[in-house]
Amino acid sequence: MSYAIINKRTKKYVYGTDYSRDHVTKDGKHTKNQFTSFGSAIVYADLRGAERGFEHRGCGQGYEIQEVKILPVGGKQ
Repeated sequence: MSYAIINKRTKKYVYGTDYSRDHVTKDGKHTKNQFTSFGSAIVYADLRGAERGFEHRGCGQGYEIQEVKILPVGGKQ
């Protein structure tokens, strides 16, 4: 299975991160601005990679790691 990071409220997938700005949450954690989309996503091959990506990107409490299934489009299956 593969994994992606998703915004819990909008259900959009993270496809990039703005590392130039830092946000400090009420509990003192540093988060980054995430670029999200319904049509694009960064996909991780395993859960550990997704967890590292989640931390590296500074995802806050509004994000979670979700299992995703990749399906081929067109051609023979």
